[in-house]
Amino acid sequence: MIVDFEYAGERLSDFGLIIASVDGSSGSDVLEWANQLESQTIRNKISGKSYSTSTSYSDDYTVTYQIIKYSCNSGNIQYISDTEWRYLERWLNRKGNLRFTPISDNTEFCGYHFYGSFNISPIKIDGDIIGAELTFNSNAPYGFGDTVSIDVNSTSMEVYSNSDELGLLPIKMTIKPSKAGNLTIVNSLMKIYEPEKSTTVIKKCIANETISLDSEHLIISSSNASHLKLYNDFNYVYPQLYTNYVNQVNKFTFSVQCKVHMEFEPIRKVGVLV
Repeated sequence: MIVDFEYAGERLSDFGLIIASVDGSSGSDVLEWANQLESQTIRNKISGKSYSTSTSYSDDYTVTYQIIKYSCNSGNIQYISDTEWRYLERWLNRKGNLRFTPISDNTEFCGYHFYGSFNISPIKIDGDIIGAELTFNSNAPYGFGDTVSIDVNSTSMEVYSNSDELGLLPIKMTIKPSKAGNLTIVNSLMKIYEPEKSTTVIKKCIANETISLDSEHLIISSSNASHLKLYNDFNYVYPQLYTNYVNQVNKFTFSVQCKVHMEFEPIRKVGVLV
């Protein structure tokens, strides 16, 4: 169960608030986990079997729970003042998808986070606010693990993709080639399963320029203003990781020695247990 959470760099416990059930319920027999798939199907008229034409996640992940203001010294629930409530609204109810990290009393359920926003409603007794009901709306159907960062200075590197989702995983990569010329980057695992997306080519590289590639937002840039035609020199195949059920080792090879920095967030098909 989660005992605390961090949102946009601040923790619930910093404000004397705890996660609790005001209506007396606790836990659930059926949990809304972050992995709900929905298939579009057609039925074979002869066999009566249904065949999937496409499969996708039905909704982004959402979870609802309650918080109260609690005094550890007295052991009593305390009222939330109007000023405190306005601060809660300002902290939690923001536009934009900010980082939400549940903090669990079970270490096996730590080390993951979501991005999204909160809706917040007051819980009152006799006109006084004693707590709030929070609904977190994620911008994805699943969570993410802690950011993995890797640095090498080589002509090759091996990266293990431990994502819970099979298939492609976007990454951020910066490359500093040791000499000028054309640069080719090949992911050997992608060459087996997604060959058309396995090879990145950047022509006319300048020695020691830093080229940044973001395969989620499809952005490429250079630290060297002299590489004016970078967009024309790029084949628009962004490096990515691939997760196969039996093989998760992605071996990247570089046609020239490079200083490489890679970052990615593995997908985690988890939920918030309250």
